[in-house]
Amino acid sequence: MIQRRKRNSSKINLTISFVVHGILIFVIFFFAAREGMLGKKLKEITVTMVPKEKKPEPPKEKPRVKVTAIEPPSISGDSIGYVFRIDSETAGIQPITAKLRLVKEGGAWAVSEFSQTP
Repeated sequence: MIQRRKRNSSKINLTISFVVHGILIFVIFFFAAREGMLGKKLKEITVTMVPKEKKPEPPKEKPRVKVTAIEPPSISGDSIGYVFRIDSETAGIQPITAKLRLVKEGGAWAVSEFSQTP
């Protein structure tokens, strides 16, 4: 009778265990990538690491107004007075009348009076 050589079964069991676990991990990653779960998780990780750039806000539209001089400028010495009517094209804003008086102090002009009436 031929005697069988005794094999080291722990090495064979270890090799079989590595192969089975490797195949199992490969199958899990394959289906995760196929279903998109792996991509979503990687995107989630990268988003938390790198903040997104903020898009610049679109410029807000400035209110349109129409300014008309009601009276000609009143000039007396070192002062000038203006009276304007300001009408807004935006609904719900009432027109106003603005009075402005500038005075020359030294070499510069300064506002000495400003008033508005609705």
